[in-house]
Amino acid sequence: MKKSISIALMLLSVLLHISGCKKAVDPTVPTTPVSGSVWTSSTNMADFGPRLQHSAVVFNGQIYVIDGWDGSTWWHDVWRSSNGANWTNVTSLPGFGGRAQHTSVVYNNKIWVIGGGNGTGAHSDVWSSSDGATWTQMTTSAAFGNIYGQTSFVMNDSMWVIGGPTNTVYDSTDGVTWYSHAIAPPFGARTNFTSVVFNDRMWVIGGTIGTTYQNDVWSSANGSTWTQETADAGFSARFYHTSLVYDNKIWVIAGGVDSNFKSDVWNSSDGITWTLVTGAAGFSARGYHASVVFDNRMWVIGGYDGTVKGDVWESQ
Repeated sequence: MKKSISIALMLLSVLLHISGCKKAVDPTVPTTPVSGSVWTSSTNMADFGPRLQHSAVVFNGQIYVIDGWDGSTWWHDVWRSSNGANWTNVTSLPGFGGRAQHTSVVYNNKIWVIGGGNGTGAHSDVWSSSDGATWTQMTTSAAFGNIYGQTSFVMNDSMWVIGGPTNTVYDSTDGVTWYSHAIAPPFGARTNFTSVVFNDRMWVIGGTIGTTYQNDVWSSANGSTWTQETADAGFSARFYHTSLVYDNKIWVIAGGVDSNFKSDVWNSSDGITWTLVTGAAGFSARGYHASVVFDNRMWVIGGYDGTVKGDVWESQ
């Protein structure tokens, strides 16, 4: 009996020793990928085909893609999708002509298309639609003039337009009458930059002033008084990038200098200090793309990486 007990105790001792030798789990090591670090292809070629300098918004539970061009054709169409993979043509005759470098926002239960241009010049018109199919021209000549490469967003129950390439800031509550807030704001006349609304402020990020590429960041609570948050953000100077607000952070996605594009993704919780999330997202290095936040994911749509793209990517 004593011998059996002794053997049992020896076996228990060995088992406890083996258990104690197991590598402890480090609680600081993430068990899931960091947001924005892993991107998945929803489709390599969407039904809307290759395009760049298009706009995209989220409206009534779907992503909408509007106009753009493929290097030869100025598209004048509207497409929508509930999953990023399957796309439906809403209209091929929206009323406004083919254009690119325009902007779109969702405001007062409508989609709005603002400015932009094509091979014949820039526009100062504003259009709206409650369904994406039937469009109404709100004005042929908004106060901001002929613009392209501007940014637009909604804040304080108004639509806002900045730059393109005028050094101005305008807002409107009806799309017809536009009020000037800042003539010659300190960030200069720039195009192909990005703007977001974050922490009750509007933000201007990167872009070009003439032929000079920027990586500065500015913010304002009212569109009139501006603060330079940083003159040199962590990401390199760039244009034709996209920016989003997701997970309580501002995000900057891809873009670059001339045709030297990147596939990097950056974020910031204050607009001053920027963190590189990934230097090589799943999508190819590109610019001229569109991005939205939809279904609790970030999306990258189309663009240009040396060829015009029609792919769609997503990341949580």
